Amino acid sequence: MQNIELLAPAGSYEALVAAIQNGANAIYLGGNEFSARAFATNFNREELQKAVDYSHLRNVKIYVTVNTLYEDNQFKQLHDYLLFLANINVDALIIQDIGLMDYVKKYFPQFEIHMSTQTSVHNLEGVKYFEEKGVDRVVLARENTVAEIKNICQNTDLDIEVFVHGALCMSYSGQCLMSSMIAKRSGNKGACGQPCRLAYKLQKNGQDLNEQPLYLLSPKDLCTIENIDQLIEAGITSFKIEGRMKRPEYVAIVVKQYREAIDAYCHSKKLNNIPERILKMKKMFNRGFTGGYLLNDQSFMAKDFPGNRGIEVAKVISYDGKKRIVKLKLLNELKQGDRINFASIELTRTITKLFEKGRLVNSSQKGKVVEIELNQPVKTNEKVFKIIDNNLIEEAKASYNNENIKNPIDMIFIGSLNSTPLLTIKYQDLIITIKSNQKIESASNVPLDTQRIFKQLTKLGNTVFNANKIDIDFPDNAFFPIKEINEMRRQGIEQLIQKITLKNKINIKYPEVSLHHVPKRIKGIDVRVYNLKQLEALINEDIHRYYFPLSKDLDKAIDLATGFNKKIVPFTGFLSNSKQLNEFKESDLYCKVDEILVGDYGALQIFNDKKCLLDFNFNLYNSYSLNYFNNYAAVLSLEMSKNMINNLNDINQELILVAYGKTINMHLKHCIISDYYFNCKKEKCNLCHQGHYNLVDRKNEKFTILTDDNCNNLVFNSHCLYLENISDVDVDYILLSFSDENCEECKKVFYDFQNNIILGKPRQIKLKTRPTNGYFYD
Repeated sequence: MQNIELLAPAGSYEALVAAIQNGANAIYLGGNEFSARAFATNFNREELQKAVDYSHLRNVKIYVTVNTLYEDNQFKQLHDYLLFLANINVDALIIQDIGLMDYVKKYFPQFEIHMSTQTSVHNLEGVKYFEEKGVDRVVLARENTVAEIKNICQNTDLDIEVFVHGALCMSYSGQCLMSSMIAKRSGNKGACGQPCRLAYKLQKNGQDLNEQPLYLLSPKDLCTIENIDQLIEAGITSFKIEGRMKRPEYVAIVVKQYREAIDAYCHSKKLNNIPERILKMKKMFNRGFTGGYLLNDQSFMAKDFPGNRGIEVAKVISYDGKKRIVKLKLLNELKQGDRINFASIELTRTITKLFEKGRLVNSSQKGKVVEIELNQPVKTNEKVFKIIDNNLIEEAKASYNNENIKNPIDMIFIGSLNSTPLLTIKYQDLIITIKSNQKIESASNVPLDTQRIFKQLTKLGNTVFNANKIDIDFPDNAFFPIKEINEMRRQGIEQLIQKITLKNKINIKYPEVSLHHVPKRIKGIDVRVYNLKQLEALINEDIHRYYFPLSKDLDKAIDLATGFNKKIVPFTGFLSNSKQLNEFKESDLYCKVDEILVGDYGALQIFNDKKCLLDFNFNLYNSYSLNYFNNYAAVLSLEMSKNMINNLNDINQELILVAYGKTINMHLKHCIISDYYFNCKKEKCNLCHQGHYNLVDRKNEKFTILTDDNCNNLVFNSHCLYLENISDVDVDYILLSFSDENCEECKKVFYDFQNNIILGKPRQIKLKTRPTNGYFYD
């Protein structure tokens, strides 16, 4: 059985202590600088050093998140931060930005590199890509199944890390622009506003399907503890708990449940006390639990309520408006200090007074009728949820208030008459030797025996060590001061701690190189189309490249283009699966294409024998990432500004700018449409072909939903990107990305941009959806 790492979140120092004292093997956390959880408490530099020392003394590793995208002008500050992390002995960096990955490998090779889930690796080929690049670990997408993960683990030497508990993102991590495009709060910059937790209506052909908005993008929380055996047998290296925004008590309880469950299975191949463990975790926080894609759980969404529902504790019997008293029938114990929630009126309150038969009580049990004061009326039979259990909070705090960890050390105390004794302490590969200044003398009264020496050496107090083995070689009828033995032990432990927490003195200078901006001019227009009608409308125009999806109509698209002496560049899209990609590679069509626009690292690995272009999904956001891919034409990140583009340095490849199109805000393995009708994703139901579907938010913004051949959803932005005055942007080609436009609309947009570039005319057409400049003028 392999060693299983339990990896816990820490958004604060207290959460770190809670995780470690309850059994975490490793901690992931972020500094105040460059972290993907901008709204967590996070750690300043002093706290980071303290956290590393605390963790390493307890044989726990620290992984620091630097898993956002960075601008060129941030790399000098990044370098200084990385140098600090190297000197305090951080064990690994969690990275999204491919430019930063390359930078770390060049200048900070001492770090382990873990590719973040933000890198969007979701197949074996993507893992193989990074294995060849020499990283140490890949954090897989939350959308992978146990079967897929098992296959990956069996075919790579890399460590594989998988989320096993906590909040789920609706879109593939690193591929969600929903918050970014509607509120300029980018998940790729650690500032996601979580629009997936808001309510939406679903429209079909302009008509609302649900009268009241539902939380159609809000998943339940992942909980895999009852299937931990499957995950262990799959070969996963690291079991990751989500929750850097959670309170320390939550971290304590959840870590403890998974630690004990993992240990029980590894020891006896059995799972124990699973219902009790799940109940405890529900009491701490849950949106409803699901096994997620990981365990093919069809009960995936929390459409009724997006927040913590704890456990159902009561139902409303009646409400007395005059007395402002609500009467409840208890389904579970309720106590003073507990916090309850009435979801329908979005009211949360702490129980300060609890009445049973008119008498004030501290607690009341299941089946009892109680009364509490409440200023707002509630309906009869309303469900009441307990979202904070005060007793459990106290239990959690008690679990980390004292030192629970004791690392075994071996000790050897040796000396002879009229000589100075030696104390040797051994811990892992460290050896500490303390030599006394005092000599062992003949005893004039009561001699010192080995039992007393043994007793003094075991007095390790509130340290993180305990004596595993003690060997003593001490002469008979001899004397040596107890005080000196204690001092030798104290010095030895102190030196051992110093060695474990020893800081480096690395001085790696920031590479001050001569930067050269390569000016470019727009040479032409590329277009992305999704169907044959759009292609037919544009096939006879002056277009540099036609991108067409890897779909059943690709052969017809190639034949059509060939007739006009044009070339088709298939695009894989981020959601294309490995089976589909490999089938294309083995098909006759593969020989008919020279270039492929790839949407993820797996596709790049599969099609490494072709000329590949990199789509916007690669999040190429700075000169460092583009230089890493200097042999590949690249579609720039949709979150780049004109100023950023015009200040890129040493760029040799073709750059492509998306100048038109409804941005894909979300890439979903889920199907919103079938889930609305069937409460699960139902493949091949064909409902998506029976109308035009939109999500509609509280501001009446409409987000188009398109479904691919694998029943995955693409959610498009409500506003259409339409860049004007682009003649002075330093790119080679602009890309017009069509989605659901008809033939006439495609033509009008193309002519508008053609005139804009060649003649400098302003936009002429009126769009169906409001235009946006995105980040272009930021």
